[in-house]
Amino acid sequence: MMVTFLGHRMIGACIGLCLLFGAVQAVAQNSAQSLPSAQADTPSDSNDQPQVAGTQITLTTLADYMESLDKGWIQFSQLNTDGTISTGNILFGRPSYARIEYDPPASGLVIAESIRVAVFDLKSNSEPVFFLLATTPLYYLLRNNVRIDDSDLLVDYRVGAASSEVALRGPNKSEKILIRLAFRHDPVRLAGWTFIDQFGQQTRMIFENFVQDIVIEREMFSIQHEIERQSR
Repeated sequence: MMVTFLGHRMIGACIGLCLLFGAVQAVAQNSAQSLPSAQADTPSDSNDQPQVAGTQITLTTLADYMESLDKGWIQFSQLNTDGTISTGNILFGRPSYARIEYDPPASGLVIAESIRVAVFDLKSNSEPVFFLLATTPLYYLLRNNVRIDDSDLLVDYRVGAASSEVALRGPNKSEKILIRLAFRHDPVRLAGWTFIDQFGQQTRMIFENFVQDIVIEREMFSIQHEIERQSR
């Protein structure tokens, strides 16, 4: 249970995908700056007409967009549960590779490789904490066989004129965990997510820049390579 808790909070802020927390969110929060609360990019009222540049945005549109993602770089701001804000970037390559790096002075590093996710504290000599990809929000970003319009996962969605929000059950269809994906329109893009764990704590990630189809080195997503690098 402890590993699951750590995984959810650090990636939800991660990945959140992510989420990280207990030990990992602490890694980010201990070095984060206390800043004024950021304004949420909340979707427009659900009664708005979902019309953008002549194109109707539907749940299927958003699901198709998520399914079309291949490789990318995301710059993010993470709103932690203690009111601080951490920043960093995410590199990802579908179907199951991601790397989340926090900007200094934070020392958190998350690597997703295949079905495993490893959480590192770069300021310590401790071993990384491991958990399954399917127990984290990164699962929705990386896996090819997951659609956000799946009725078994979908909790609710709102489509507005300029933005949308899709609420999904947690990985493994948990009723106690919720992830809300935020989208902007024109063009459609993933704008962030909010991860709500089984204890009701929320970690929000806002995506400020999202560059797709970049060239990335496979070595950056090797958990074993990172373990060996840190042991030198």
